[in-house]
Amino acid sequence: MQRFVHIIAGPTASGKTAFGIELAQQICHEKGQDCVIINADSMQIYAALPILTAQPDAEEQASVEHRLYGVLDPALSCTAVKWRDMAIEEISRCFEAGKQPILVGGTGFYMQALTDGLSPIPEVAEDIHALILAQSENDVESLYQELRQIDPVLANRLNPADKQRIARGVEVFRSTGKPLSEWQKEPLSPPPHDWQFEITVLRPDRGWLHERINNRVPKMLELGAMEEVRDLAVQIEKGRIPETAGIVRAHGFRAFRRHLNGECSLEDAIAYTQTETRQYAKRQDTWFGNQLLKADLTQHERINNVSAKTLP
Repeated sequence: MQRFVHIIAGPTASGKTAFGIELAQQICHEKGQDCVIINADSMQIYAALPILTAQPDAEEQASVEHRLYGVLDPALSCTAVKWRDMAIEEISRCFEAGKQPILVGGTGFYMQALTDGLSPIPEVAEDIHALILAQSENDVESLYQELRQIDPVLANRLNPADKQRIARGVEVFRSTGKPLSEWQKEPLSPPPHDWQFEITVLRPDRGWLHERINNRVPKMLELGAMEEVRDLAVQIEKGRIPETAGIVRAHGFRAFRRHLNGECSLEDAIAYTQTETRQYAKRQDTWFGNQLLKADLTQHERINNVSAKTLP
């Protein structure tokens, strides 16, 4: 018997949270089945910056059961492997309890790791990950040259400015002694064979999305995002959270931290955050268009493309 896993994907600020809740309530009404919304966003998983990362608020989480939101210590880093393991556990719990899982998020690589599987790469030690991540922020050029020596196949596939993937290639080699490109040749570890994924991709009009992003940043500040940034910055300065922690990459954190340090005006911090968020949304939309909507689907996947007209 096939068991369906609904996935709601799309760029930031496209209305995924509201869409997921609406779908959950529709399923409950039509089928009498309780639903669980499971986070598939790489920033919303951390127990920090809930407003700045647009985690569902208390009212939204009370309307439908939510899992994997704000559950990971911000001193740690979440990888696709770690998220996939947690997601599979939560999805399995849903099926055991007779509930319908609905994954909601904008981290396409996480979703692809779940639906397609991952190469069996051993987990990289946290100290190696932190060291290389710091180097990628300060000197990605030397890191890329190292990657060309240890894994030329991967290096030739990457843009020399792609800090995240370059760092990943180097950390895997340092941790395992085996190039990432070789690990990627290993058979993927697939999801359970009886899981079928129904994927809905929200792709609103770009002008509509940009306006929504621009309006959302000041609203986050009204709700207390600056206080979140201040609290996290204090934890970093006290050495409780490393400067290289994954949560530090949340859009707006660095800009508003600079403002708190007197390095830029509030207006400039807002404008920078709006710009970087719009750019990120464009990259997300391109990824979903190329990797999901144009992909050769397996028998376990069905995809819907939803326009802005259906969004709240």
